[in-house]
Amino acid sequence: GLGVAVDRAMIGVGASFSRKDENSEWRAVVADYISLYTPETLAGPVPARDDQATQLAGLDEKLGLSLSPESVSLPGIDFKRALLLQYDGKPLAQIAYLDPETGPMALCIVRSDAGPKAPDLESRKGMNVVYWSNGTHAFMLIGHAAADRMAAIADGVRGRVAA
Repeated sequence: GLGVAVDRAMIGVGASFSRKDENSEWRAVVADYISLYTPETLAGPVPARDDQATQLAGLDEKLGLSLSPESVSLPGIDFKRALLLQYDGKPLAQIAYLDPETGPMALCIVRSDAGPKAPDLESRKGMNVVYWSNGTHAFMLIGHAAADRMAAIADGVRGRVAA
């Protein structure tokens, strides 16, 4: 809506948003949600590989992806859980991790037909977000780690996660 456009112009990023970037809205919603996570939210043992695969299979079905524990593993960061959420009537996959150094991190995925987009970086709620899309889905990796580390982690995932 108009209010959103005005908001974006006020913070000086209006120009960088294309009409097709409906994806910025879901990233804002996810950032609000993940900002509530603490390390305690994600406490407990890392699920066994079979459990991870089962959790991911539930996401695959709704999102038309095929995610394996290997494809979504992050170096030195513990997989904690895969959840199916809903945003704007559409399924949203959230894979939550706990980085021993910087705390909660999440990889989130929605279907998108906005077309491929190279990775970009933004800051939301004091966290770094790396976001990109392919022909069928939009992705975001969000966490408290430094921007360059987030970008490197995202780069690894992006190479492994495809429809």
